[in-house]
Amino acid sequence: MRLIRNSLILMMALGMSATAIAQSAPGLQQLTTAISDNDVISLGVFHDLDKQIAAAEADRRAAMLIAVNRSVDFDLADGSWQPLNNGKQLWRLVLESPDAASISLQFSDFALAEDAQLWLYSPDGDSQQGPYGAEQANALGEFWSPIVQGDTVVLELETSQPQANNLVISTLGHGTKTWWREDGSISTKAAGSCHINVACSAGNGHSTKIRATARITYNTLAGGFVCSGTLLNNTAQDRRAFFLTANHCISNGLEALSATTYWQYQSNDCNSNVPANTNQTVSGATLRATWATNDFTLLELNGLPPERFNPYWSGWDLSTSNFGSGVTVHHPAGDVKKISIDTDPLSIRPGSSNPLDATNAAGRYVHVERWEVGTTEGGSSGSGIWNTSNHLVGQLSAGSADCNSPDGQDFYGWIGQAWAGGGNARSRLQDWLAPGNPNVVRLAGCDHYNENCGDSGDTGTPPAADDPAPSTPENSGGGGGGGSSLGLILLTLMLLRKRVALALTARI
Repeated sequence: MRLIRNSLILMMALGMSATAIAQSAPGLQQLTTAISDNDVISLGVFHDLDKQIAAAEADRRAAMLIAVNRSVDFDLADGSWQPLNNGKQLWRLVLESPDAASISLQFSDFALAEDAQLWLYSPDGDSQQGPYGAEQANALGEFWSPIVQGDTVVLELETSQPQANNLVISTLGHGTKTWWREDGSISTKAAGSCHINVACSAGNGHSTKIRATARITYNTLAGGFVCSGTLLNNTAQDRRAFFLTANHCISNGLEALSATTYWQYQSNDCNSNVPANTNQTVSGATLRATWATNDFTLLELNGLPPERFNPYWSGWDLSTSNFGSGVTVHHPAGDVKKISIDTDPLSIRPGSSNPLDATNAAGRYVHVERWEVGTTEGGSSGSGIWNTSNHLVGQLSAGSADCNSPDGQDFYGWIGQAWAGGGNARSRLQDWLAPGNPNVVRLAGCDHYNENCGDSGDTGTPPAADDPAPSTPENSGGGGGGGSSLGLILLTLMLLRKRVALALTARI
């Protein structure tokens, strides 16, 4: 069954969700036979790889590319079945994309029996994801897998009802980026050497910011990309998993459906680039609001990050003054979590009409003139910036900061402008972060697993979307933020590929 079930499903994607959380891997299955070279299906050399990388990175605001898509066509008939000692059957498929740094998969049809569990892992067992069950399917009946390191991935499906399962793999993400080597040393493709791990002393006193931040990967026709984002609290205090990132990272519902957030993707050592966790993931999200003018996107994750992921729902502040200094937590180049600090007062600046600038002329931005501790770069896009009161005030949009530009500046879309946004629920924050009370201007953060979160927020007069900014910024360049929405044309192509012509106008 290789056709998408019903074109009307896409129209439901904005309101539907599915729990999609990777469990801690229980260990590899007890198989009756070991993996052999004869089991491996190789896709061969990726001849167009360089060409496709160049095309994907041509956009000035292109996000950090981490994978290029290879079209494939595999289903349960392509693997092998074998009996297990527990009376169940196990299906196995081994795919190789030579020289890939990592592999991720799009299951365009993901229909599993009630007791079925799917694992993905590298042949050496060092990189594991899963198990995943039937509930992982998103509103289109798809599932986008997290990343497995290396150029070979093993898929194993355990079930007592082989005929009741259906899997179709239509896309393989050929990873182009390696964050660490097998010996644990930092790869040359990792973030710049000036970045500071959150485990270093600079992270002391910022634990809630660190816990609220996650790495996010997503997919377009061009390939896989990585950004950063923040879990936000709302005045209903109802644990809804609202996740703020940049519009130039994710701007439509199909990109949101493909998103995977990685929690506690960080090193426990100040000097190590190897993450302590790689399989604490939540797959899939629903697009709630997005607005290019302010460069924000608010997602609602399709699964609640469980308590063992140690999440924190950050507070926020719409104030126009008294920011104080700024702190950001982010995943530069998709690397382990880093922290950067601006000890000077933050300010709000307007965007620029310079066509070479990556900011929007109508936008309002929280301005970081220079980082005194750390910096940002591509992959940091969408990450939050907090004021001295530990409230988030914006998400990273653009900038010239990186390790090669110690005096580079950064611009964060100001959430005060995003509050009223484009004037409706699909383009503003107030409907989601303060349901029923748009006059809230400040809300504290909360650990919803361990705190009694009764705060309904401080009320006042929120700023209007078109409030003037007090000064004119310098040209921001386009380095630090980095990111891309491939626009309505890309969305249309994706919809045509999925044969859902009735939804060609559903951008949000």
